[in-house]
Amino acid sequence: MKNFDKSLIAVLFFTFVLGSLYFYGSHLEEIKVVATRQAIAQLPNSFQNTVLYATSALVKDADTGAILYSFHPNKVHSIASLTKLMSTSIILEHLSSDDTISIPFTALALSGDNGLFADEEWNVGELLKYSLIGSSNDGIMALAIATEQKIGNEIENPLDASPFTSLMNDEAKTLGLSSLRFETPTGLDTAEKIPTTWGSAKDIGDLLHIVYNKHPDILSGTIAPSFTTTSIDGFSHTILNTNPVTENIPNLLASKTGFTDASGGNLAILTEPIQGHQLEIVVLGSTYEGRFEDIVQLAERGKTALENLSALGLLSNEDYLQTIR
Repeated sequence: MKNFDKSLIAVLFFTFVLGSLYFYGSHLEEIKVVATRQAIAQLPNSFQNTVLYATSALVKDADTGAILYSFHPNKVHSIASLTKLMSTSIILEHLSSDDTISIPFTALALSGDNGLFADEEWNVGELLKYSLIGSSNDGIMALAIATEQKIGNEIENPLDASPFTSLMNDEAKTLGLSSLRFETPTGLDTAEKIPTTWGSAKDIGDLLHIVYNKHPDILSGTIAPSFTTTSIDGFSHTILNTNPVTENIPNLLASKTGFTDASGGNLAILTEPIQGHQLEIVVLGSTYEGRFEDIVQLAERGKTALENLSALGLLSNEDYLQTIR
């Protein structure tokens, strides 16, 4: 009986010790998270008194999910040529960068002449770089047509516009980017100036991050002031970047503009101010010129915010990650 009592006491004592350690460990984690939140709260607000032309904006640390700044980030807005980011993703799912396509005459009927010629042969990768940096509607439409020819009858139950836009909408659902909707591969308004593509700043930022990390060789071309290339037929083409402030943004990885009368000025960029931390920065519904001022301001403030967090050793700290989940 005495041995039984001793065993029971030992079990109870062991259980008490384990329980105490578990409680203490859990409590310690809570204390660390609270302390981390307090440390973050003591940092200067890098985005204080931010004034934008845009009606929607976002600055997000893509690697942790931390929202550093937001202004109506979930508001659905017409996105104009930011559409070409999704088009690029679909094109490269079905065509290789090394493939050759011919420019169909129908692709040249769109608004905006970027110097392409009917029946001119192009390398897919070069035409994509050309079309993204200069936001060429002709180039993207030629690639979309080539993609549809490649996939043939593989698509069932296409949406209203085309099999290509059906793939775009399906991909948006797959990626969980629920605000994105597409009726064209280019983002052009209709003749009546009615938008054909929509999305939120939050989803556009995530889309840019996804496409860049899948195809950095293509998207990295969008940071140069201009792009010069030669088609397979030997015609030299030079196109200016539709974002004139790329050189004003340090550590820029990718950039895409969008503008129509209906959407106003849109701009999405990806930067890496600190190694291992890519910032998604998006402005929607700005003015034609105002979007560039908006994006430079947000890029500078986003860089400062990350540097402040890094100085406290928080960016690689699990307690920091817990405060933003």
